[in-house]
Formats: sequence, structure tokens, C-alpha cells
Amino acid sequence: EDAAKIIQEIQIETVGSMERREKFEFILEQMRMSLAANDFVRCKLISQKIGARALADREFQTLRVQYYELMIRYYRTQSDVFEIARCYQYIFNTEIVAESETMWRPALESWCIYCLLSPFDAEQQDMILRVQSEKKMRELPVFEFLVKQFVDDVLIDFGRIHTELTENVSHEAFTSMDCASDNVTRLK
Repeated sequence: EDAAKIIQEIQIETVGSMERREKFEFILEQMRMSLAANDFVRCKLISQKIGARALADREFQTLRVQYYELMIRYYRTQSDVFEIARCYQYIFNTEIVAESETMWRPALESWCIYCLLSPFDAEQQDMILRVQSEKKMRELPVFEFLVKQFVDDVLIDFGRIHTELTENVSHEAFTSMDCASDNVTRLK
């Protein structure tokens, strides 16, 4: 705990001699420590020190993935499934992830699931259409089916959705999260 307090209190902006990558890594470590100490407010504040330009930089792709993984951990504590979906979208759209099936497949599956679990609004509908338009969705027929159910203007067969989810999908949203038992029901 003492080490976490010390590293969290260092103001990284004042360390002018650090390289950009080193600053990025240090901020990620501060975020990780804040999450480990259950200091979620500090984690959110620290996360805002990483700018969009740094996240978009091609040389920081692995750090970008780490950043969004930490943000997913943060948003889980807030039960904000839409922001979790958005983080998975950013991970999926990272070049190094797109090049590796072992990385893009779970990212796309998670983006899809958390998008569908998000409360209905215009942003969620826009995101569902973005998920549906991904070419790689064709390689995930169960997820493609699920998204199609929420896009088409027909009555949704929740019995079939429940069957597809319980028989074909082994995802953390339905197995390991605190609210996992409610998530299948939440789709209704």
C-alpha cells in the first residue's frame, strides 16, 4: 500500500527528462496501482493524463491496448457496459490487434457482447451498426446472429438467443462478472 501511495503521488508532468514512452508506461503503472488499491477516482483522473495523440501514435500500440485493458477494469467497477464496449472497440481497431486472430477475435466478441448489453440509446444503436459492418463478424457466426437480432425490425426470439448464448458462447460477461447472471436477462 505504501508503494502504491508513493507512485500515485508522483506528478509525471513535472518530470521533463522522461521520454514519451516512459511517461506513458509510468502513467499506466499509476493506473494499475490505483485499481489495485481500489482508488477508482484517482485511476480515472490519472487516465486523463494520456492524450488522444499518444493513444493514436503507431509506436505506442501495445501501450494503447494496455491502457484500454486498464480502462475496462475501471469501467467494470462502475458497471458501465457501454464504455467497456467502447474500450473493446478501440482495442479491436488497433493495428497490432487486427493483424492477429488470437487478439482480434476476443476483442471483437467482447465489443459485440458489451455493445448488446448496453442500455438502448442512439449511441448504442450506432455502435451496433459499426459492429455489424465489421468484415470479421462473418467469421463469428454466433455473434453475427446476435447482432442481426438487434438490428432487424422483427420480433427477437429470446429463446434462441438464450440457447445460442448458453450453448455456444463462453464469455466473461456471462460467466465471471458479478452481474453475469443478470446479463443474459439484460439483453431482453
